[in-house]
Amino acid sequence: MTNPSYTNPSAPPMVPPQYGDPNQGNVSRSDLDVLETTAPAEPYNYDMYSGYHHNPAENAAPYPAEHAAPYPADAGAGYFQHDGQYVQPPAGQYHQDYANSGFMEPGMAQPSKPLPLPTPQTLTLHEAYSIPSTPVMSDDGGPLGKEGRSTPAIKFDPRIMPDPDPVVASLYDVQQAPPPGARNYKRYQSQRRRKLKAVELTSGNLVLDSPVPKSVLEKGKFNDAKEFTHVRYTPVTSDANEFMNQKYTLRPTLLGRQTEIFIVLTMYNEDEILFNRTFTAVMKNIAHLCSRSNSRMWGPNAWEKIVVCIVADGMTKVDERVLAVLGVLGVYQEGIMQKTVNGDEVVTHLFEYTVQSGMDTNMNFVGHQQGMPPVQVLFCLKTKNAKKINSHRWFFNAFSEVLQPNICVLIDVGTKPTGTSIYHLWKSFDHDERVAGACGEIAADLGKGCKHVFLNPL
Repeated sequence: MTNPSYTNPSAPPMVPPQYGDPNQGNVSRSDLDVLETTAPAEPYNYDMYSGYHHNPAENAAPYPAEHAAPYPADAGAGYFQHDGQYVQPPAGQYHQDYANSGFMEPGMAQPSKPLPLPTPQTLTLHEAYSIPSTPVMSDDGGPLGKEGRSTPAIKFDPRIMPDPDPVVASLYDVQQAPPPGARNYKRYQSQRRRKLKAVELTSGNLVLDSPVPKSVLEKGKFNDAKEFTHVRYTPVTSDANEFMNQKYTLRPTLLGRQTEIFIVLTMYNEDEILFNRTFTAVMKNIAHLCSRSNSRMWGPNAWEKIVVCIVADGMTKVDERVLAVLGVLGVYQEGIMQKTVNGDEVVTHLFEYTVQSGMDTNMNFVGHQQGMPPVQVLFCLKTKNAKKINSHRWFFNAFSEVLQPNICVLIDVGTKPTGTSIYHLWKSFDHDERVAGACGEIAADLGKGCKHVFLNPL
């Protein structure tokens, strides 16, 4: 707002306009000292003064006549846009609608001041649940609670993160969003929530099939089935012992496949190098089983009899780059995670996808060009840290009850099984049905030519 004592020699004298006056004076935009904000597009066109939502098709009641014309938000605080021009409001109305301790009427001792507005910025809106260490946003766009003020946000590497789901992204069009802290932000949030689609529950549980990015499909060999083109997400609200009683299902069972080997990779806060080392080694073991053409059990389609379960012990403990790697492989998508389902808190986030490529310790892709077969992956991301014994409870009491595997293999992330380890482990059970458990030999990785011994003897 301009100072009443200021006059522009090149501008005609201004006369305080009245509404309905066709000869109202115009104010040059260069004379305005007002911070701009982003104007929401229709149907989020609001009257900046009264807060009424303007709809061009609804110029009649219940909206008052003086609020019939749309006033976009970029006109600034205390200014309307009328017939394409910026004008000053009548004296006294600005002060009555919006309290401002620094405001005084023109002609008084101190010049009037505009209301402070936030700096223009781009806000990504997420109704879905995110990692707890990301600051939680309140309705006014600010951090919510102690966690939002003190915890730094997790940032993923945009170079390796998958593209967002266009169906989900269409529900959160940032172009129509006022900036956080704007007067219309809460109203926009409520309008946006009305656009959310209702999802039919599967046996009383929420199950979402989200398409994977095209970059993931391009690295694979198959793209003719839903297990390759879509990741299946299930937010679990029950305990591990009640998983089957609550009628939760898993994709291998729905496809009618009998699981012979069920492998679990337990993970806490290991980095992406250790994870890639273990997961790629497991893929090589599955490739060995697929290469055994003379076996009565294994063969080219042996991967259909094997399921790999990755259990992350706590969302706040898992390494962010491991989640980024899983996102690149197609088995993880952050944007579809939910915090609650029908008012019940989500205990575990469950992702199912048939992976067609992996990554080695040098962050290079390893796929069907290197002889890697598809791998059925079940990624269990627990919301809270509950130790490894709880991870094994989910593996045995929840997932194994549904899949009914013949052999279960337990591996910690960071352990690298050799190319035929899993086969020989399975063979010990196949030779003698009385064998109830077996353990492989664990050795330190000495490196080529025992170079690790010289670098670190311990």
